[in-house]
Amino acid sequence: MNTGKIMGLIVGSLLASEEAAQAKFDGFYAGASVGYLNQNTSFDAKQNPANPKADMNSSTAGSGLPTAEFFGGWGKVFDGCFYGGLEGKIDLTKRSTKKVAEDTGFIFMLGRKNPSIAILSRFGYLISPHTIIYGGGGVKITRFEYGLFEKADKIPALFSKQSLHLFTEVGVEAFSNVVQTLSFRFSYSFMPKKDITQKTTTFPINHMYRENGKLKIGVTEHTIKVGIVYHF
Repeated sequence: MNTGKIMGLIVGSLLASEEAAQAKFDGFYAGASVGYLNQNTSFDAKQNPANPKADMNSSTAGSGLPTAEFFGGWGKVFDGCFYGGLEGKIDLTKRSTKKVAEDTGFIFMLGRKNPSIAILSRFGYLISPHTIIYGGGGVKITRFEYGLFEKADKIPALFSKQSLHLFTEVGVEAFSNVVQTLSFRFSYSFMPKKDITQKTTTFPINHMYRENGKLKIGVTEHTIKVGIVYHF
């Protein structure tokens, strides 16, 4: 066998292996991630907006929680280096309503109900046959519980609301050198706040905000996760 044929076989073999490696990103997959979720909460509370002497509190507060996520989806490599796909997600956090702010008359509380469900469109680029960087956007259904506890008469006011949020995610995913069907993922996601408002009669009887009160709350979420993905 002459040198030209040997070189041809080597080049052909390398190209075939590269196509096989790229094809790993094609098709269905499922995985799980763990990480840290940071919530930034904004409050705008007014006992009586028309009376500047009435109780009011406009502030922001931050808190962090561990989080776990389960996901599955499908993707396809185009033109050898471009990627597109669709992914469904379920994420969980510690289920509790806790104090996030306080003033002389009230305690402000927040908790996220489980689970949250999301759909994400992913678009990526293969920086090597084994590694992809991606970004995408989608929608997320989340339920929060908000609270405005009146200290003087010890009257709680809890409100639970489910809402649809936009969210974005960026990340990098690379295949394992040991198990060819496994890849590892590092990602960051962002969910902008969507304000909810509670007024007057939604507060309990005898609560100070019952007559003229107004409470507006919004939550922003930043999440960093590491995960493992199995490709079918």
